[in-house]
Amino acid sequence: MTNTSDTGQRGFTVIEVLITLAVTLIGLAGLMTLHHVISEGTASAGRLAEASSVAEAALEDVRREPFTRLETQFGTAPIDVELEQAAGRGERVYERRLFIVPLDAVSPDLFRVRIEVSWSEDGATAGAEGGLHDHTLVLESFRTRQEAL
Repeated sequence: MTNTSDTGQRGFTVIEVLITLAVTLIGLAGLMTLHHVISEGTASAGRLAEASSVAEAALEDVRREPFTRLETQFGTAPIDVELEQAAGRGERVYERRLFIVPLDAVSPDLFRVRIEVSWSEDGATAGAEGGLHDHTLVLESFRTRQEAL
């Protein structure tokens, strides 16, 4: 009759299994945190790209209009008006603001056109926590009184 302890066969102890599980769980927790951070970064980049598209569309709308029509609609420059909100994906809403400032020091027919698009992170109220969750994207261009593209 042989003794099994003499054959060199040995299983895992409970302590070894628990240590292995603990190390595995710590590694998985780190991977989950990394996944969350990457997901948030991707979502933030998507919101920024969407806001950029909204701003570019608004700027092109302004550049396309004859200047006399802009003055009829908004008054004479300097112009500072809230435009209609733009809907984004989901329930996201982008606030849009138009500024048209004359650059008389350069030319009486030259204007700086500025579009500001602002939004808050999902679920955040604008201005909450000192504006921590608020974002603004700005696009500027120049145009002349005669220009209508």
